[in-house]
Amino acid sequence: MEALAGALAEDGQHQILVAQGVETAVELANEYPDDLERLICPVQMNGADGPVLLEALRRRWPEVQAAFIVPGRTEDWAGRHPGHFLVAEGPQVAAALKGWISPAAAPAASAPVAVPAVVAPVLLGDYELREVISETAESITHRAVQRSVQRVVALERLKPEWMGNAQMMKNFRAMVRAKAAVVQRHIAAVYEAQELDGALFYTRELVDGQTLPQMLHGGVRLKQDAVLAMFVAAAEAVQYLDQQKIPRAALAPADVMLGRDGIPRVANIALGAAGGPPNDAAEITSLAQAGQSALDTKDGAAEIQRIFQAVREPSPRGVHAWPAFGRMAALGRQHLADAQTGSTQKLSAGNAVFITQRRRKQQLIAIGGGAGIAAAGLIAWLVMNRAPAARITDELVHIAAGPFVYQKGEKLNSKDFWIDKYEVSIGQYAAFLAWLEGGGSGCDLPDQPQSKTSHVPKDWAELYEAAKRGGKYQNCVIDLNCPVVMVDYWDAAAYAKWKGRRLPTEQEWERAARGTDGRMWPWGAQADPAKANTGSDYATGGGPGGQIDGFSAWAPVDRHTADTSPDGVTGMAGNVSEWTSSTMPDPDLPDHVVPVIRGGSFITKSGDLTTRIPAKSARQQADHTTGFRTVSDTAP
Repeated sequence: MEALAGALAEDGQHQILVAQGVETAVELANEYPDDLERLICPVQMNGADGPVLLEALRRRWPEVQAAFIVPGRTEDWAGRHPGHFLVAEGPQVAAALKGWISPAAAPAASAPVAVPAVVAPVLLGDYELREVISETAESITHRAVQRSVQRVVALERLKPEWMGNAQMMKNFRAMVRAKAAVVQRHIAAVYEAQELDGALFYTRELVDGQTLPQMLHGGVRLKQDAVLAMFVAAAEAVQYLDQQKIPRAALAPADVMLGRDGIPRVANIALGAAGGPPNDAAEITSLAQAGQSALDTKDGAAEIQRIFQAVREPSPRGVHAWPAFGRMAALGRQHLADAQTGSTQKLSAGNAVFITQRRRKQQLIAIGGGAGIAAAGLIAWLVMNRAPAARITDELVHIAAGPFVYQKGEKLNSKDFWIDKYEVSIGQYAAFLAWLEGGGSGCDLPDQPQSKTSHVPKDWAELYEAAKRGGKYQNCVIDLNCPVVMVDYWDAAAYAKWKGRRLPTEQEWERAARGTDGRMWPWGAQADPAKANTGSDYATGGGPGGQIDGFSAWAPVDRHTADTSPDGVTGMAGNVSEWTSSTMPDPDLPDHVVPVIRGGSFITKSGDLTTRIPAKSARQQADHTTGFRTVSDTAP
């Protein structure tokens, strides 16, 4: 590679960086101050490592282009790296790559260079196939784009050599049916299955993240809580499959991943036919070892070490089953949360004293005294940094019966109903969970799936602790007055039933948001991004957004008073989108229906009140941009 780098750098226009292996390449790239334009992967990295490295680099430089140097015929590699530049090994590599980097700088050749141009997109029905993600003896999985909706998916297809083999095709179909039956919050969802153009394939959710082995290979190290969260997700996913008696493959560390949003996910390991019983102890040991290896020990390792010791304990006192492993990981997360709360309080007090002492020294220099001023400064600092207390926002607004304009001019009549003035807050939802924890029951809807056994939102411990102290969740400030998020349809409906209410229909929701005259925004006919907490100033990661509406993510439910309808209902154009009780056909499975979500959120641009949003499903739309409000048929 050094010789090739020297040849490519001869034009003096490009600096060439050379790294041995993926981990070194990522470290070198992260330290490099300027833009990276191109990635060249040699033969030994053209399998799994090349795409892993490319993905890592694109997190910082999204426009990085890649070339793969491959052995043999480039045509044989086109399916593995569609859309990338391929060049065959041989004496013409440098010339070909010079032409790829800068066509004008390519040296003249006495004979044409036998390398292909960039490979044209490979299409399979509505899907454009991108690079290969993984491969088995039976199937190959691509990253793909569903062109009609511009959705990035994972597309797994039976290898062409098995098409026509009746048994292999039967097994593949059975496997897809088994995966499609899985509905669990941590497991990637299946979208659709097709037989098209001589190919048998299905598509599933593609998690934007990395598996434990990929992070290890790329030099990524994780905090304890992230590793514990992955352990909890794996345990819950496996227990779900086992409780539902769904045959599954053995869980491997490569099946557990961490999304770029910080949420752990688990590969769908359901099988179409029962195999041998998985070895829980071996699975748990392998996952625990991978998690320990991926740990950033500078953050501490006590909880992970405790789990690892319990897993390795050969006696019956050891942890060798998934339920016990999941409970221990969840307990470890709780220990960390409790410790974080305590250390945060100590740190805040320490910082306040330090600031005060520094101010006192400055005052002594300036006026020769000032102890009283310094004490006042300490008190003010502590008060300003106290988390906002939960406010009472459980107010209902009366919506009078009568005609109103719905959607694009349809005239409907509404009955009397009462709707929450504000979105349900974190503090309000916490009271519901406390009631459940105290033994409360009977609030589930009759058609709630049996597999739905809890109304605790995912990442609730982290979200709630951050809200109580006015800290950050997903790198954005949050408090108890912000809308509850990460709730699915059944969570929202159960809360509403607990309150003696229900979720609004989408007609009721729109009537409350647009008044009787069908206005496009709660405040009138003209858009005004400053009046609602929308995505007009949203920035991924929590900043530097909020320049227009004041918030980079969630706002307290009673904050944006300009986003108020003629009847006095607040926060329907922005903040978070909201569950309704209405349904619509699933865009991917027209014979199925999914709940309808209404309203803008802090990541949507327009705050349009007429858009009907189909949920992924009643279970899988639990995310950080979706909350809800409730409706009553009787006056409070």
